[in-house]
Amino acid sequence: MNKRKGFTLVELLVVVAIIAILATLTAVGATAAIRSARDATIAMNMTNVIMALEAYRAEHGEYPPDMTNSADVVRHIRKRWPRFVFDTGKIDDIVRDAYIGTTGDAAIDFNDNNARRLGSLVLWLGGFPDSDGTFRGFSGDPEAPFGRDSGNNNSSTNINNGTNSLTAANIKIDSYAANNTLMEMTGGKNVLLVEYATGKKVPCLTYKTGSATYPFVYFKGTSEGGNAAYFVENDTTKPVKAIDFTGFTDSDWQNLGYAYPYAEKSDNTSAANITAIRWYEPKKFQILHPGQDGNFGGDDFRSLDDSSAKFVKQADFDNITNASGNKRIQSIMP
Repeated sequence: MNKRKGFTLVELLVVVAIIAILATLTAVGATAAIRSARDATIAMNMTNVIMALEAYRAEHGEYPPDMTNSADVVRHIRKRWPRFVFDTGKIDDIVRDAYIGTTGDAAIDFNDNNARRLGSLVLWLGGFPDSDGTFRGFSGDPEAPFGRDSGNNNSSTNINNGTNSLTAANIKIDSYAANNTLMEMTGGKNVLLVEYATGKKVPCLTYKTGSATYPFVYFKGTSEGGNAAYFVENDTTKPVKAIDFTGFTDSDWQNLGYAYPYAEKSDNTSAANITAIRWYEPKKFQILHPGQDGNFGGDDFRSLDDSSAKFVKQADFDNITNASGNKRIQSIMP
């Protein structure tokens, strides 16, 4: 009787097929595990932002502005720093000059709706950086929270109040207020200066997802809530708050699309029909992250109402937001 000395071709092919199947299952499982771990880390970082916003409200009586409404920003600044005298029509200049003076980057500019909204989290929760890039909050000087001209610190006419012809590079903060920041922020780590237009940058709060870095976006509701909580006053063309990334200079950020707050319910009509919309967290805020696909979605707000034409699209599925409990939007879809 002849003894077999090896495997037949069929047996070898079966073994190879089994190994291939096991390798595929392992790879799929590993990919799913990596994806879940990244989602969990994004959610953890989002929780930190939410906790900081709640701490801000506890300390100052309200959530910080998302820079959509200039009157709201002026009112908030006056409430927080009653001794600060400033030109109410030059908020963008005040913020810009303070960042240029503390970062040394003359390209920072807040004269753009997208830039204001994108930079609002860093401004209110982190303030301004010291020389090593660590954000330290605002000045401890109650008359000059955004800094003074370093050439004449003792002159009230040299406060960075937007009324004087100051050199932005001279704006300095000599002494930061104690316990002034509500979360850790560091330039080059979780705060990036992103070029939103040629030669113009804005500091934004980010989280690195794999090899890419994407922003957290903040939309503030209203104290009374209601159907108009996330609407822009006197804007019938784009009535819902949004950030349009498609025109950003950075090509990776162009692919982020459009960030909008989420509605719990809406009908099929236009966004201008306020009474047809019921928002998530209308009295608080919405925090959004584009997830691992790096895309917030299309040019319209989205609803979790599956009977609406505005029902979420595939690009929204992996977006992570507090509207869905810091999970993927897909997790609360009907």
